[in-house]
Order: sequence, then structure tokens, then C-alpha cells
Amino acid sequence: MTSNFDQHQANEALQRILHGTDTEGRGLATLVEQFQNGFDLANLKLLLDHEDENIVTHGIYILSELGPNGTPLAAEALALLDHRNWSVRYYAIDCLLGMKGVTGVAIAKVLELLADEDVRVRQKAIDFVARKDIAALESANSALTCCKNKAFHLSGLRLVVKAGIGSLQEIEEGLQSDEKILRSYSLAAAIRLLRAGAKLIVRASKSSDTAIREEAELKRKSYSI
Repeated sequence: MTSNFDQHQANEALQRILHGTDTEGRGLATLVEQFQNGFDLANLKLLLDHEDENIVTHGIYILSELGPNGTPLAAEALALLDHRNWSVRYYAIDCLLGMKGVTGVAIAKVLELLADEDVRVRQKAIDFVARKDIAALESANSALTCCKNKAFHLSGLRLVVKAGIGSLQEIEEGLQSDEKILRSYSLAAAIRLLRAGAKLIVRASKSSDTAIREEAELKRKSYSI
């Protein structure tokens, strides 16, 4: 992370958010930029630990925009997965998606939100499973043995891990399951397959083999890849 932030600008934006006067949202954009430029992340905890859930929402949104640079606050993001506000839980998932070295315990906590009561949070949890690297997802196995619905989670996670070489029939069956956790994992597995296939088609469209290149290019256009 660079260290060329503007202390005055950063403090001013922080105070506007803390006092609820950032009516146009400029303070959010300013703080994202200033934190990316090296403004001390300890200042972000003032928002994340606040009793006003609107301020917490602003804070976790800012953290989600920092990607890997927000990793020092992974514990704070993990704690907010239990927040009563759906948008806080949503952005907390997004934070952990972008952070490096997220623990298996944290990932297991995100996986539990595949059964969240709010559909938007569930969708973000599916996005997490579809995009987080396989090694990170596998690290959640031991933590999942202690969670509710562990059998569904372990079965679903296995399906996602296998997605690169897995059975399309098994994914299809999972999508039709009566259990929403398994449906969620199955969709994530399907998305992984789609993304992997799209990358291969893009690669094929650059082939020196004319037939391969032209057919792949047709498929790129047909499927908007």
C-alpha cells in the first residue's frame, strides 16, 4: 500500500461520515482513495465498531473496496458476518472474498450464510463460493464439522471442489435438491464450470488453427463471452 494520502482530506471525510453529514456520498469515495493511499486502517475501525448501523454499513462498504489492502481488518469483517443488518453481512462477505490468507474458520462462517434469511446475502455467499480459490474453500472443511447442517455443507463443498472435473449430473441433481444449501453449492459449482469453459473458449479463439479459432470466435459471440 502506498503512503501518499492527504491527512486533512481523510480526516474531514471521516468526520462527515461519523456525523452523518456526508449526504452526497463523497466522503465514502474519498476515504476509499485515502485508505488505498496509506491512511491508517485503525481509523476505519471507528466506523466498523460504531453503534449506528448506518455508519457500520459505510465502514464495511469502504473495507470491501480495499480488496487485499483491507486484510489487516479480516477479524473485523468476520465479526460483522453476524450483524443484524443484511447489507453489513453482504459487504462483510465481499471483504473476505477480496482479502488474502482468510482462515478456514472465517470461510466456514461465510458458507453458513448460504442459508441466510435474506436472499441478497445468500446470493453474495454463492458468489463467494463461485469465486474464492479452491485451496481457501478446502481449508474450511474442519471448521464445517462443527456447524449446523454440516452434512449438506461438506457434501456441497466437495461438489464445488470437484467442479473442474466433476459430474454434470451431480451438479444438476444438486440444483434440484430440496435443501437450499445444496442448491446454493450446486449453482456455485456450475458458475465455476461456466467460467472455466469461457476461459478455454477465449484461449481457443486465439489459436493458430483456423478452424478452431473461427469456431471458438463464433461461440464467443453467441454466448457473449
